[in-house]
Amino acid sequence: MEDFLKKLKLLKEISISLNTQRSEFVPALKKHVDSAKINNPFSRLEDIFTSSKNSYKGIVTSRDFEIKKRLRFGDSKFSGAKITGTFQDFGDTLIIKAKVNAWNNFMFVFYGFVIIFYFVFGILMVPEIINSGEDFFSVIIIPFLFIHAFFMLGMPYFFMRRSVLRTLREFEKEIHFIQSKEVNNKL
Repeated sequence: MEDFLKKLKLLKEISISLNTQRSEFVPALKKHVDSAKINNPFSRLEDIFTSSKNSYKGIVTSRDFEIKKRLRFGDSKFSGAKITGTFQDFGDTLIIKAKVNAWNNFMFVFYGFVIIFYFVFGILMVPEIINSGEDFFSVIIIPFLFIHAFFMLGMPYFFMRRSVLRTLREFEKEIHFIQSKEVNNKL
């Protein structure tokens, strides 16, 4: 499944190298992440009513993390992508290996429902089109149906794909910001 998501560009892996120790960086990251379960289907609704200043929510341990960008009220740049990763120490360097994944299991239900809808609608429309001949209705409905199906199936895909790139860019900025803030606090 991961290979298929990578081909669709709905999953991207990154590796970030920082000049810090894990023991110093993980507590700094925890300050910027609210502890919460992100696999809860209603967790997005809770985000709107939370007064926390942190941009991310999820679970951060000393070895790995699973976080998601918090949804803000009125935020037009909604991103449902989840970031999972690990921390690895190599001397004075911390390597963060992360995966940004925009696919969630609800999309199986959505795409399944949409495909079944168009299949049933198409089967019901074939006898109507055959019986009516080449009238105005049959000439208009078929191209409209294809255009509508393209938007119903294509738009969520493009939103998820763009969400991977946006989440990746924001996550890298946040990691470097946390690391630079940590260095400044040491001085």
